[in-house]
Amino acid sequence: MGEFFKKVIDATVQVACSKDLNHHESRIKGAFDRLIDFHKYKTEESAEMYKKLFMDECTGSQCSDAIRGIYDAMLRKGSFLECDFLESSYKGDATGSYEKGVRDQVVSKSAYLETLAVMGIMV
Repeated sequence: MGEFFKKVIDATVQVACSKDLNHHESRIKGAFDRLIDFHKYKTEESAEMYKKLFMDECTGSQCSDAIRGIYDAMLRKGSFLECDFLESSYKGDATGSYEKGVRDQVVSKSAYLETLAVMGIMV
């Protein structure tokens, strides 16, 4: 019976951690997209508007918090849930789209997290 509850708790934590990652991912990707827009239109009259949109994306250290959240999850620290996305990648997908320990999945998912963090640093 104890193993059942552990699996339920693990699945609940994984869902919560995924929501957390989705939040960080959308923050960084949104800011990165605004930065690209700003550079794309920097010579036009609307450049100031694009600059403001970009600056608004990261107000109140939202972007740096997102970067910190991603790195904390990769290093398994900083969260009361102790999200560990690298370990989760190794364990496999709960929906069954890939099995435990599939090297290509682990590498691609961890590389994606690193890419997100670098995108966040760029903004």
